Amino acid sequence: DHARRLFQNALAELLPLAEERGVKLALEMVHPNYAAEWSILTQVDDLLQLREKLDSPALGFALDTYHAGLQPEVLTRLADLTPYLSVVHLGDGREAPEQEQTRTRLGDGLVPLGEIIQELTRLGYDGDYDVELLGPEIEKNNYHELLQHCKAVFERLKTNS
Repeated sequence: DHARRLFQNALAELLPLAEERGVKLALEMVHPNYAAEWSILTQVDDLLQLREKLDSPALGFALDTYHAGLQPEVLTRLADLTPYLSVVHLGDGREAPEQEQTRTRLGDGLVPLGEIIQELTRLGYDGDYDVELLGPEIEKNNYHELLQHCKAVFERLKTNS
């Protein structure tokens, strides 16, 4: 509770400055398994409650599919998040995040990337997507081939939406 209060107070100070400068602050939730060391934002409601309390046009969300995509509630709550999305980070993995990020190439894991992209498209999201690749499995890939693979998977998923 103390950390939440401190975070909310800091945002309350930062948001007017962001508004004045035309900057958007994008909050990202992480998977609850990963949160102990990194964040207090682990659920859709964490983001929405902050948004409601602070009510600033400078406050948006970043959706990381690696962290959010394996949480069952996220797909059903995309309609709540979409109006505030600043960016979608595409990431995949074979298991929920733990202490270290163990991402896979897009499409090689369990994250329902196609369903997420299709639902975001249906809901009118037309913002940016980026790809977040890190971890031991990613590091052993050829960089150029990895980029080509990501581009092909994204194009296929986007076209099917």
